[in-house]
Amino acid sequence: MKYFLNLLGLAALVLLGYGLGRWRQSVQTPSIPPQISNPEKTAKSDTATRGQGTNADARLTTAAETPFDDIPAALRNLGAYAPLELLQTLFQRWAEKDPAAACAFFKEFGIPDRNAKELGKILMEAWTKLDPSSAAAFALQEVDSPETIFDLGQLEQALAAHDPANAFQLGLTRLIGLEHVFAAWAKKDFAAASAALTQIPPGARQEQAAHALLDQAMETDPAAALAWFREQPDSVRASVGMFKLLDKYKEAPPQIYFTMLGEQLLNFGHTDDTSTALRAARKPDPDGKALLKLNNSIEGHLGERLSQWAGSDSQGALTWAQQFPDPTLRPVLIGQWAQSMLKQGKTDAAQSALQDLPAPLQAEILRKSTESPPK
Repeated sequence: MKYFLNLLGLAALVLLGYGLGRWRQSVQTPSIPPQISNPEKTAKSDTATRGQGTNADARLTTAAETPFDDIPAALRNLGAYAPLELLQTLFQRWAEKDPAAACAFFKEFGIPDRNAKELGKILMEAWTKLDPSSAAAFALQEVDSPETIFDLGQLEQALAAHDPANAFQLGLTRLIGLEHVFAAWAKKDFAAASAALTQIPPGARQEQAAHALLDQAMETDPAAALAWFREQPDSVRASVGMFKLLDKYKEAPPQIYFTMLGEQLLNFGHTDDTSTALRAARKPDPDGKALLKLNNSIEGHLGERLSQWAGSDSQGALTWAQQFPDPTLRPVLIGQWAQSMLKQGKTDAAQSALQDLPAPLQAEILRKSTESPPK
C-alpha cells in the first residue's frame, strides 16, 4: 500500500512539473494573433517579405490589372501601410491619367513618412510629364502650404520643368536646392540661367547651380563650356574638383578635357593625395622619391585617359604635356605619355621624350612599361 501511495505521489509531481512548464512557456512566448493591430509592424513585415512567393506576385498583378475607376477603392482597401510596390503600382496608374485627383487622394491618405517621398515623386513626375503647366501651379500651391507632405525638392523640379525662372525665385526664398532648377533652366535659356548664378551667395547652393550649368554646357558645346567655366568666380571653379572632371566629362574631346583638368590641377581641383604629393615634390628631392609618389598619384587618376589620347593623337597629347605650365607636374605628364608609347611598342618616340626627365622618373617609367597588366 505504501509503495502504491509513493507511486501516486511521484505521478502527481510529474504532472505538476509538466503543467508548470507549459504555463511558463505560455507566459514567456505568447501566441501571436493572426491580425497584428499595429499597421507600422504590418507594413514592415510585408516589406521584408514582399516579392517572395506567388502571393506577392499575385497581388502586384491584381494591382496592375485593377480597372482604372476602381483604383481609389482598391487603395482604401489596402490601406496606407500596404506594401510600397502595391501603392506605387496603383498611384502610378492613377497619376498617368488623372494626377490632380491622385494627388488630392494622396494628401489625405495618411501615407507614413518613409513612403511619402517615393510616392510623391511618382505622382509629381507623372503630372509634370502629362501637363507641366498645371503641375507647376500645384507645386507652387503646395510649397506655400506648411502642412504639405510632398518633398520640397520634388515640387521644385515640377515647377522648374515649366517655369525655371519662377522656380529659381522660389528656391532663393525657401533655401531649397537649386540643381534641378538650373538643369532645366540651362536647357531652356542658358544665358538667363548663367546670369542668375551671380544672384546666389557663394556656397553650396551656388556650386550646385554652377555644376548643373556646366553639365549642360559640356553636353552641347564643350569648347563653349570651357570658356564659360573660366569666367566663373574662384568659389565656383574651386568646387569642380578632379573627381568630377574625371568621372563626368571623360567623353569630352581630349583637348578640352585635359585643358580643364590641367587648370584644375594648377589652381583648385587637387585630390588630397595629389595635392600632398605635389607639395612634397616641389621641395628639395635629391633621391626623387617625392617625384615618384606624384607620378603614381597622377597615373592613378588620369594615366588611362591620357594613354587613350596618346593612342588616338600622340602628338597632341605630347604637346599638351610638354607645354604644361607647372614645372613639377610637366615631367610627370611627359613620363605618362612616354609610358603609353612604350606599351604601344613606339620605343623611339618614348626614348626621345624620356631623355630629358629626371633619372629616377625615367627608371620608373621603363620599369612600369614592362609590367604585365593586372588580371
